[in-house]
Amino acid sequence: MKKDRLASVPNPVTHRRPLSMSLPKSLSMNRFLALVPVAVLLLAGCGGDTCSSSAAEAELLPSSCTLAPNTTATIQVQLCAKCSDSSPACTGEFVNDQIELDPTFQQCQANAGCAETGCAISNSLVTCSVTTPASEGPVTVVAGSTLLTGTVNIAESGGTSCTL
Repeated sequence: MKKDRLASVPNPVTHRRPLSMSLPKSLSMNRFLALVPVAVLLLAGCGGDTCSSSAAEAELLPSSCTLAPNTTATIQVQLCAKCSDSSPACTGEFVNDQIELDPTFQQCQANAGCAETGCAISNSLVTCSVTTPASEGPVTVVAGSTLLTGTVNIAESGGTSCTL
């Protein structure tokens, strides 16, 4: 009788299911096929153009400005831009008793062959945000790769922005 009972039990080695390389149950084939074109479009957005960030040369700072102490203020800077420069940005901080502004550009290879050089682009204003010092008085402003300098006054009667 033991032999009959063993004959009816399937052999675990011969009755295994084949391993499948299927997608997880949470991601059906239709969803997978719908996501493939989206992924391709996102990767295509990277394009063949390569860009890098580089320090920008400051051309002009505000000539006179008074800012309130201990506030977040903005200072506009005119940059010297070439036609290969795009996306101006700026960070600022109060360090060593002066306001240091660090303007940058994105430089892309797609624009590298342009004919204009020097300060050829006129729409290169950038706004830098900085926390002003708590004490009142004149403060030196240093900006850009050429270390253009200017002065702002810190006083209770001051505002929160300096524009050209």
